[in-house]
Amino acid sequence: MMENLVSPVTHNKAVRLWGRIEKEDIIRLYKDQLGYDASRYFTGVDHVSIYECLDTGYRFYYPYTLEGDARFYEDLQNLKETGGDDYYRHWEYDHRFAYEHIQAGDAVLEIGCGTGSFLKKLKEKTDKACGLELNRNAVKQCRENGLDVYGELVQVHAGKRKEYYDVVCAFQVLEHITAVKEFLDACLTVLKPGGKLVFGVPNNEPYYQRWDKYATLNLPPHHVGLWSPKAFAGLERFFPVKLSARAYDAPGRWKSDAYLHTKHWLGIKTLPRTHTLTEKLLMLSLAPLAVPLSIYRQVSTEIPGAYIVVMFEKTGSEPA
Repeated sequence: MMENLVSPVTHNKAVRLWGRIEKEDIIRLYKDQLGYDASRYFTGVDHVSIYECLDTGYRFYYPYTLEGDARFYEDLQNLKETGGDDYYRHWEYDHRFAYEHIQAGDAVLEIGCGTGSFLKKLKEKTDKACGLELNRNAVKQCRENGLDVYGELVQVHAGKRKEYYDVVCAFQVLEHITAVKEFLDACLTVLKPGGKLVFGVPNNEPYYQRWDKYATLNLPPHHVGLWSPKAFAGLERFFPVKLSARAYDAPGRWKSDAYLHTKHWLGIKTLPRTHTLTEKLLMLSLAPLAVPLSIYRQVSTEIPGAYIVVMFEKTGSEPA
């Protein structure tokens, strides 16, 4: 199997095995934490491997068949709504970041637009905003609200609107993609030379892979890629882009830093809202150690956020 394994980013064979997770652990976590039976995605799979692209530092789950399909996201949305939550994000740090870099009248494409919260906000700046979304229910809702949204992949969209957009955004989408090179090539095809490409993702180094490896929604079939600042910087070598800006999620990060450290020290795998009383008490018992340490880290050095947003500028007229 390793003989045919290539990096999803570069298509080079420069990859190494970085870790593994037992499929039973993932299936159990989805069942216990979310009430969802994810077993159908692991048929014929003994375990889930984590590989690293040696060219960029990007890590990814393998085999690629673990990627969630449209039904998975519809099921997840239904589960969230049943519990009184909304699966789709509305206005977060990465939305604000992108909005600040969009000029009046820009042609903007949002990939994975969900129910259209960002597109609605964009109407204040431009009437040339378009969205792509694979969840049929979300597409229907967007269209009912008068938004220009298509239920298609960006690879398909690229055949219709070459070098059309000033800005292309994807918020919490890139980590769901297995065919990374094809996705990035398509993003660059629809983007004008000099245009802006904005991605918001979970920051997997150090947070989710070092301190919270078993965060359920960071596992397949929900997430299949593990992005980090290093991996984004590595894209400059293989695509016609220049990394022009990056930012982390909201300030006050010492709180999440302290929380994740205590969770990691204790080996706790449950989600915040499903911690047992014993787990909560154990984490609280470590707070006198974790909190001062995290405050010191924030004062003395920048603590990387648990989420990161980056902006690239397209430097060429064609993807590499």
